[in-house]
Amino acid sequence: RLFVIQFETPDGVKTLLGEPLDRLGSAKTPFFARLAGQLGGPQGKLTNLLWPPLGEVEGCLKRVGISPEQVDYITFDHLHTQDIRRWLGAPGVPAMFPHAKLLVTTKEWAIAREPVGIQADWYPPNGTTGVPDERILCFDQDLDLGGVALVRTPGHTDGNHSIVAHTPDGLLVTSENGVAADAYAPRKSKIPG
Repeated sequence: RLFVIQFETPDGVKTLLGEPLDRLGSAKTPFFARLAGQLGGPQGKLTNLLWPPLGEVEGCLKRVGISPEQVDYITFDHLHTQDIRRWLGAPGVPAMFPHAKLLVTTKEWAIAREPVGIQADWYPPNGTTGVPDERILCFDQDLDLGGVALVRTPGHTDGNHSIVAHTPDGLLVTSENGVAADAYAPRKSKIPG
């Protein structure tokens, strides 16, 4: 599961991966680990029947002809369930994307680094531990990358953002956990306000 977005900049074409899923890293999220544990673990037969692997990031990139070295940025609308060490590297974990940087809101990065209370149930233990600081680009305002924007949409988490891509087919927006279809098409909504 991921979105591959390429966009033109004064420095040439840049490649952004949105929501690259590390399936086994995400399975360590305490909430999901408890669920999968009851079904034989993250690689158990029943778990794979209920939540079958639909593809891995490496295979998806290979199918579209993009090498890991070509990835400039990765981003997630929020960091629930995301273990980013595999992508960006950490002590003892080589980076799959040697040049990529994580684009994340300052608030979301702070939450993921030190989740508190019930939030801790949604972040993989040590999912950000040891990731080099120079691989993280935090932003506090909406971010226009040129044809792609990261728009702050706090709600699901305080640091949530949406990915907006300007394409020949119009604007495409993705963000997890919208509360209603009206949230995605507010001009067509019949809900006041």
